[in-house]
Amino acid sequence: MPTTVKIDPEFKKEIDKLQAKVTMKTGEKITQQELLVRILQFVIRNEEEFFKNFIFEWQPLPDSEWEKIKASITDFGKITKESTIDTELYGD
Repeated sequence: MPTTVKIDPEFKKEIDKLQAKVTMKTGEKITQQELLVRILQFVIRNEEEFFKNFIFEWQPLPDSEWEKIKASITDFGKITKESTIDTELYGD
């Protein structure tokens, strides 16, 4: 069953361009739904590369931000066990 997905107008333009390029390069007209399915299939086949290059472009915090975080850490003097941490944080 088809579902509607809201897409930013700028990304919609990019989908339109990609759809046109596919048509020009292959001579095959493809719907945007088919195009998105093929994109998703490509990502699934190349999942490791996808996550490495597009999602996890991790940048370390600047030292000044890290120092602020470290300064806010408080030792409450309570010993926490891994086996009981969920109960201690969230209750029963």
